[in-house]
Amino acid sequence: MVNAAGLTLIGFGKWFLAMMNFVSISLLVSLEMVKFLQGSFMENDWLMYDVTKDLPAKVQSSNLNEELGMVNYIFSDKTGTLTQNVMDFKKFSAGLYSYGTSDPRKIKHEPGVTNVNFDDETFWEAWRDQSHENYETLEKFIVILAVCHSLIVEKKDGVIIYNANSPDELALTNAARYFGYVFEDRDENGNIVIHNTITDTKIVYELLNIIEFTSARKRMTIIVKDPNNKILCITKGADSHIVGRLEPG
Repeated sequence: MVNAAGLTLIGFGKWFLAMMNFVSISLLVSLEMVKFLQGSFMENDWLMYDVTKDLPAKVQSSNLNEELGMVNYIFSDKTGTLTQNVMDFKKFSAGLYSYGTSDPRKIKHEPGVTNVNFDDETFWEAWRDQSHENYETLEKFIVILAVCHSLIVEKKDGVIIYNANSPDELALTNAARYFGYVFEDRDENGNIVIHNTITDTKIVYELLNIIEFTSARKRMTIIVKDPNNKILCITKGADSHIVGRLEPG
């Protein structure tokens, strides 16, 4: 049988094991202050500062500070998660002409339009002159950019912001916006509303069908009816799947 001293020792041991995870109030305050200071160091670390977006690192929680030192490897299963997956519209060809300069000193960003880094006086001369031999082809090309997509429009303070599934789709639609054909939104019937800022008119394309992009098709197709009741089948996608469909017949 266990005497009183033994029971006391066993009871003290159980109490010690039950209370060993607890810390004093003063020590808890000290730990939180240390974590707060560590978070301040992270937010002021210039190595984690994003220059392009003018954003420093933001500490949302201080509960994981002591676990950061345990991280040795970061695995990613998607291209673009850890890299800057950004695309800019710089060059294109329409008809027998190619547009877009190769001199980076002459390329300029357009304020208010993202993902567009295009400039070519030859293009602007043809686009402003409706009698130019390539004007009709340019107009068709820009309409395709403005219509063939699956963007979602968000408006903040009167400014149109595009939300796209892919960076290339965002760049192409912003290019149409830069050229004067602004995709504003879809109306209550799902039709595509384009604002021609050159003539300050609204163009509505009746949406008939969308065949979404898939890894097998490597292209998306949209079928619309233009204001002249002409049905258009518009496709965009990978070169390997589009070039073969440009052959006569």
